[in-house]
Amino acid sequence: MLHALTATIGTLAVIASIKAKLDYARQLRGRAATAAQQAAHRANQVVR
Repeated sequence: MLHALTATIGTLAVIASIKAKLDYARQLRGRAATAAQQAAHRANQVVR
């Protein structure tokens, strides 16, 4: 019983870790996209 509980907790910890990494990667991608958009916007203003 205790072993099954330990295994379950271990599995949940791994899932939580993977989810945290995915969320972090998504945040970084969002920031990069925002920065690229802002740079493009500034470039357009300079061209005009």
